[in-house]
Amino acid sequence: MLLSIDQIRIGKRLRQARPGRVAELAESIGKIGLLTPISATNSAVRHANGGNDVAFDLVAGMHRLEACKSLGLTEIEVSVLRLDAAECELWEIDENLCRAELTELERGEHLMRRKEIYEKKWPQARHHAAGAVAANEAMGNATARNAVASFSANVTNKIGLAERTIRQSISRARRLDPKIRDKVRALPTVADSGPELDALAKLEPAQQKRAVALVESGQAQGIRAAKKLMRPIANPASLRAANDVARQKRRDEFVRAWKALDDDDRRWARGMLAEPN
Repeated sequence: MLLSIDQIRIGKRLRQARPGRVAELAESIGKIGLLTPISATNSAVRHANGGNDVAFDLVAGMHRLEACKSLGLTEIEVSVLRLDAAECELWEIDENLCRAELTELERGEHLMRRKEIYEKKWPQARHHAAGAVAANEAMGNATARNAVASFSANVTNKIGLAERTIRQSISRARRLDPKIRDKVRALPTVADSGPELDALAKLEPAQQKRAVALVESGQAQGIRAAKKLMRPIANPASLRAANDVARQKRRDEFVRAWKALDDDDRRWARGMLAEPN
């Protein structure tokens, strides 16, 4: 269906448009046209004067839509879908996971949100329920054949991600404070690095904030480097106390060894100690 671009409402998105990607698509669309329509849902909008209009809400294709706008196009090809709100968000997430060049952080956020929606919409898909369904089906229970797949199985089938990767990505995103995630998005060396995100996720919220601030200010090249700068430095009094304990330990060991010597060994030891260095 060909629609006026002005009719498409974008609304809140899980991922913001990237100018570089919009420019790439605009160049491609300018040469060969829009090959894949954007997707949207439609709904009736009632006006105060009693009239009705049809509104179209974007489901997937934000970068394609923005690219067409940048080219000055006034119309765009749209696939109109019949989906509820949860299904719309799942569609958007799946398209991003399949097509978009997401950072490690963005992938974790997408998967975390997808899991929330999926298991709320299909409660029987939760891990334990899915396991029980599998057991029932193995025993020949016919009703189990209509069961919904577990979240991980569903993502693996649709997107091809391994279950271990799914769990790891979700764990990273879940352990980061949302405000910290917003800051990390502007730090590509952290946002697109699994090891850097893992290092950040292991810190307490206050430490996460401090580590990110060190990277933002340029004092550290990454989170792992920031953690080294954050290590506490022992004060001089503590160092002196530790040295005193070690010295006393050496002296005690010397006294025990001396007492174990006989007279000949002690004369020999005295002679050794008396020799010039």
